[in-house]
Amino acid sequence: EMIFGMDETCGWGDTAERQKVIGATGKRVQVSQRNITRESTTLIVSVSADGKVLRPYCIFKVCILFLLHFISNSHFRVNCSPNAYTSDDIALDWLDHFENETKELANGRKRLLLLDGHRSHHTWDFLQKARSLGIICLGYPPHTTHVLQCLDVVGFSQFKRGWASLLFSRGQTSTAPVSKDNYLHLIEGPFLKAFTPSNIKAGFKKTGVCPFNSTVVTPSMMAPSIANSANALFPMPQTSPVRA
Repeated sequence: EMIFGMDETCGWGDTAERQKVIGATGKRVQVSQRNITRESTTLIVSVSADGKVLRPYCIFKVCILFLLHFISNSHFRVNCSPNAYTSDDIALDWLDHFENETKELANGRKRLLLLDGHRSHHTWDFLQKARSLGIICLGYPPHTTHVLQCLDVVGFSQFKRGWASLLFSRGQTSTAPVSKDNYLHLIEGPFLKAFTPSNIKAGFKKTGVCPFNSTVVTPSMMAPSIANSANALFPMPQTSPVRA
């Protein structure tokens, strides 16, 4: 219960997933109504190895005044940045959020926090503050989060599938777009469905973190990518200099 993992994911925009549809025979392009936007948000999720999920931390691309609208939302902690991405200052604010969410549970015990390699998680101020709060930060080696990060392995994939399904069904029945006013309300269902205690525990188990099992990470998982190439013919004949 004192082992935590955290990670960020971008959301809100087009899910860009392929979908099978039923359409008229002979019609090559099938049109499906969808209400999407290219605006993005960042969602920071924290989970514990005993199956708990902490209150998510959402970053909008908005002005400070707009945040007043969300202060009463008890299900999310909200902040903003110029590009909706995390930063050194936001990482420090998130650490305060993490402390508030886990301080009572820890009751003076040390907490282990597993982090990816984003620079905002490894600044001097972040690490010193975490140390003063009794939080031990352990960073994943580069290019290993696809195997070691439980949120990447289990949680986020299910959450994004649920969000894509909600966007698709909503687009068939409503013309109202997803906006800052309703985004947090809409993602709550897919979020709670994805981050169940059983899914969270499965993520920690599959990555070998808890219970600890180094054999789940095989050499083939960490092998470098194999270089591949394919030759293709240009569909139109070219003049001789180009062809040469």
